Amino acid sequence: MPPTARMAYSQARMRLVQAGYQEEDAGRAARDLLAFCLDKDGLKLLLDFDDKLSQEEALGFIAAVGRLESHEPMAYITGKQDFGGLDIMVSPGVLIPRQDTMVLVEQALSRIREDEPVRILELGSGSGAVILALALARPLLQGLAVDVDPLAIRTAEENLRRFGVSQRIRLVQGSWFDEIDEHTTFDLILSNPPYISAAEMRGLPSSVKWEPEKALYGGQDGMDAYRAILPAAYQALAIDGCCLVEIGWKQGAAVRDVFAKAGFCKLEVFCDDGGRDRVVVGYRTGTRDSCMETKKTKYWKITYPGDPRLLEAGQMIRAGGLVAFPTETVYGLGANGLDDTAVGKIFTAKGRPADNPLILHVASLDGAKALAGNWDARAQSIAEKLWPGPLTMVVSAASHIPGNVRAGLDTVAIRYPSEPIALALIEAAGVPIAAPSANISGRPSPTKAEHVMEDLGGKIDLVIDGGPCKVGIESTIIDLSVDPPEILRPGSTTREALLSIVGEITDNERLMQADRSSSAPKAPGMKYRHYAPAAPVTILIGEPEAVAVYADRLMQGYSASAAALTGQGKPGFLLSEETWGMLHRDASQAIWADRMYYGCSMGSRAKPAEMGNRLYDALRESDKEGVGRIWAEACMVEGQGVAVMNRLIKASGGSMIRLRDNGEEWE
Repeated sequence: MPPTARMAYSQARMRLVQAGYQEEDAGRAARDLLAFCLDKDGLKLLLDFDDKLSQEEALGFIAAVGRLESHEPMAYITGKQDFGGLDIMVSPGVLIPRQDTMVLVEQALSRIREDEPVRILELGSGSGAVILALALARPLLQGLAVDVDPLAIRTAEENLRRFGVSQRIRLVQGSWFDEIDEHTTFDLILSNPPYISAAEMRGLPSSVKWEPEKALYGGQDGMDAYRAILPAAYQALAIDGCCLVEIGWKQGAAVRDVFAKAGFCKLEVFCDDGGRDRVVVGYRTGTRDSCMETKKTKYWKITYPGDPRLLEAGQMIRAGGLVAFPTETVYGLGANGLDDTAVGKIFTAKGRPADNPLILHVASLDGAKALAGNWDARAQSIAEKLWPGPLTMVVSAASHIPGNVRAGLDTVAIRYPSEPIALALIEAAGVPIAAPSANISGRPSPTKAEHVMEDLGGKIDLVIDGGPCKVGIESTIIDLSVDPPEILRPGSTTREALLSIVGEITDNERLMQADRSSSAPKAPGMKYRHYAPAAPVTILIGEPEAVAVYADRLMQGYSASAAALTGQGKPGFLLSEETWGMLHRDASQAIWADRMYYGCSMGSRAKPAEMGNRLYDALRESDKEGVGRIWAEACMVEGQGVAVMNRLIKASGGSMIRLRDNGEEWE
C-alpha cells in the first residue's frame, strides 16, 4: 500500500540519518525532496501531509532518496538551485552556484550604474548564474562568459535563454583568455575560479565531491587560477576597469598579493555574512592614476659615461630605487637585480604582469657568468663574438637570482649592453640591473627620454636622458637552456649572425604570432599585448605600388567632418620611402601640409634597421596626433626585418591586409 506523505517523509529522514546526515539536515532534505517529487510548495505539502502518494509518486520518491543517501547534491536531483532568488537550472557535472557567491554579484553590481553601458567578462561561467544575475539587474550590460567545459556552456545557454538575456551575453568555450581577442577590453572582469587546495580537497563533504573537480581544485595551494587569470585580466581591462574574484576564506592576503604583483591598484578584500574573506577587488588605473605614491622624478641629461652624476644614480639603484637609463636598444627601467623588493617596484610602476620575466644587465662577461647556473661553450662563444651588444641570452639561473626576476622559472635572461652610459651606470651600481623597457606595460617601448617621462614621470626616482637610442628596437633573445638553441624574440642581432656561431637554431612558434597563450613566457615580449599605441594597427602586406594605391584610396575616402562626428580620429600611415614616392600628390600634400592625416616615412624597404629605429617613435607620435587607426607597411621578413615584423604583428594583434598588385585586398 502506498504510504502517506507523512510516512514517506519519516522513512526518508530516518534513511538519511543512517546515511550520515545530521538530524536537522536530514529532515530538511527529506522535506524539500518530497515537495519536489510531489510538485508542491512547502505550505501545500504540510496541508496535504496525510494524503496518500500514488504508486508512481512513491517509487519516484524512494529512488530520489536513494540518490540523497549516496550524498548526491539535491540540486543535481531536482535539476535546479536557488541563487539570489533566481531558479537556476543545473545538471550533474556543472558547478552548483552557492549563496556565498552573491557577495561577488553584489560587489560587481555596486560598481555598475543602471544607466551606464558596460562591457563585462566572466571567466568560468559554470551554470551562468553570476552573469545572469548581473544582466537582469543592469539592462545596459553586455557580456562575454567563458568556460572550458561544453556541458557548462550548454547549461548557461539554457539559463540565459530562459530569462531572456541571451542576446546580451555571448558564451565562449575555452580556457580563460585563450579564445578572447587580445584587442578586446572590458570595463569589469570577474571570476569564481577553482580555489580549493590539495589538503582541503581531501576533507571536502561527500556531496561536494560529486561536483566537477576542475571547477574546485586550485592546485597544491589553491592559488593556480589566480596566478593564471590576474596578469592577463590586467591587460584585458580598460583604464579604470575593475576585476573581482571570489576566494577561499583563508586566501584574502595571498590573492591580494597576486593582484598587486599583476599591477592592480585600490585593492580591497570583502567578507561574507559570516565574516570570512570572500571577494578581492582591484582596479587597473594605468596612466590616469598611480598605484605608487607620487614622487618627484629627477631628470638628468647625461651625454658621456664619465659624468659624476652616474655615481649618484648607481647609489640610487643600490638603495632600491628605480632609474630609467638609455641603452643602444631602448630605454630601460632599472632596479637592483638582486633585491626582490626593488624588482617588485618595477612591476608596480609599469603595471607589468608578474609572470613576465626580466632581463639582468651586466657590465662584463664575468658578471654574466656569476648569474648563470651553467655557462656552457655555446654561451661563451656567442658572448665572445657578439657581446657587448643588443643580444640577450637565456641560461639556467644561479640559485641567488630572485624569483620575481625569473618569474618563477629556473632560467635567467642576461644582457651585456654596448651603450657606454648604461655600462657606466651598471659599474657604478655594483650590482646587475634588472631592466625591462621603461614604459607602461603594453605601450610602445621608449626610444627617447621624453617617452619615459610621458609614461613613468612621478612613478620613478630618476630619468637619465642620454639622447635617442641608436638601435631603437629591443634586443634579440636566444634561449640556451634548450638544445638546439631557440630564438624567443628577434632583434637587430640577426638569426644569421647567431647561426654562424652555434650551427643550429630553432625559432619559437610564437615569433610571428599575436600570442594569446595562457602559458608562462620564458622571456619578455612573448605574451600579452606589446608595443601597442592607443589606436588599432593594421599591417599592409604588398608591393610598394599596391600599398600606395590602397593608402591613396583610404586618404581620398577620408572625411574629416565625419571622423570628428564619430570620434574616430584621423588615419595614420607608417609607410616606406618608396611608397610615399608613389602616393597621389594631393594625398601626400595633405599629410605634410594640412595635417588631415598623420604620416611617417619609415625609411627604405631595403634598410629594415631604419624602419626599426623609427617604429616606436612613430607609434607614440600617432597617439599624440589623435590618430584613430594606423596602417603600417610591412617589410621583408629577413635579416633585421624579422624583428620589425615581429613588433608590428604584436602591436597589431595580428591584424593584416594582403594586397594584390592592383591594391585590392585578397579575399
